[in-house]
Amino acid sequence: MQWAEIAKRIDGRNESSVKNRWYNVRTSKKKAEQKKKKKSKKRQLEEAPEAEHEEELLDTRKPPALSPVKKKGEVSNVSDV
Repeated sequence: MQWAEIAKRIDGRNESSVKNRWYNVRTSKKKAEQKKKKKSKKRQLEEAPEAEHEEELLDTRKPPALSPVKKKGEVSNVSDV
């Protein structure tokens, strides 16, 4: 773009101020779109059925230990005596 040509058409604005305004508006719009997308994604997760969330939680859990850890002097079975 020719910032100088645009600045000539707007009274009281120089080339730098026109360019800065353009980029600030563009950045603000992008941030607003990203915020909107993030908010809608969060809403989708909140509205999702509970069963889907439970499956996700189960997938991230560690498998249970095969045998419990015994403390010193603790008896867990009759065969340990």
